[in-house]
Amino acid sequence: MRTTGRLPGGPLFFAYPRCSISGVGIGKQAIEGRHMIAARWLAPLVFAAQFACSSQRLASDPRPDPQLITEEEVVASLGATTAYELIHNLRPNFLSYRGETSFDKRTSRPYPNVYVDDQPFGTVSILQSIPASDVSSIRLYRSGEAMTKYGTGNAGGVIAISTRHE
Repeated sequence: MRTTGRLPGGPLFFAYPRCSISGVGIGKQAIEGRHMIAARWLAPLVFAAQFACSSQRLASDPRPDPQLITEEEVVASLGATTAYELIHNLRPNFLSYRGETSFDKRTSRPYPNVYVDDQPFGTVSILQSIPASDVSSIRLYRSGEAMTKYGTGNAGGVIAISTRHE
């Protein structure tokens, strides 16, 4: 399909071949006259806009990592006496129900397992017995990460606690 138009600078011709969805394929359009310059600038501008709008975190971003409770947060968390209270106060999503992780309901683990210093320690209920004063950091590993790091029995994820070694 070909369309012609008239602009003050001369005739304008457009050919409409298949273009990409993002508009980057605009370079394939046959454009004559001074509008060729505008078309050449369009693709770099599209890429610049995509880069500027990307949602990368900056080092100065004040938002905490949603999967990590740092030592600074543990120290600042006054009133928490157990690891469970730390997690409940700072990242309650660590304790959320993850759904069935197996077709066999007897082996399904819908909650994360707890590991202390990379050793299996128990289920979420064991967090009540770990003193907050012993905790250095707590990290939540989602299903895929947990099974890669700790093995296939951790489809519900892992709450990994690092203790203070003084």
